[in-house]
Amino acid sequence: IITSHDIDLLNDITTDTIQIDTHTRTLHYYTGNYAYYLHKRQQDTIHKQRELDNLNHRRQQLETSINNLSIRAAKSNSASGTKKVRKAIHQKKKKLEREGIEHDGKGHRFRVQNMGTGMRDGSVNSTLDASSRQRLSTQELINVAKGLMEIPPDRAVQFVFRNTKCKWG
Repeated sequence: IITSHDIDLLNDITTDTIQIDTHTRTLHYYTGNYAYYLHKRQQDTIHKQRELDNLNHRRQQLETSINNLSIRAAKSNSASGTKKVRKAIHQKKKKLEREGIEHDGKGHRFRVQNMGTGMRDGSVNSTLDASSRQRLSTQELINVAKGLMEIPPDRAVQFVFRNTKCKWG
């Protein structure tokens, strides 16, 4: 294990990098030198930001759809038409609540009973129970989701030495 501020030394010596995530208390392993670790971490950050942007966009679309259906239900004169619209509103609200948890970390669809809790990192459902979510406004739920998706500060630890021809000092 080595800790250093010299990037050239780290690039020459390290073969693997372990990132210690103190926020989630997990370890992330990267093969390659320190430069590859920085590149891969930047790609991961961009990917997580895109996921967050897509999640917010889908949530906004669902909210707009719910609002439009509510307006249509208010204008409807027939009881059966109002009932169908209210059912559609209920289904959209359930879909909005589930948004962000349909895929695992690799993007594959999953069934809740096969994956344990059925929650993935970044979903509001993984940190709040149903009664807490119902008390929060949509904007507050989005703010909670943003807090979950932010990249926490990290510390990198490198290991596995190999013979080098560099002279230091």
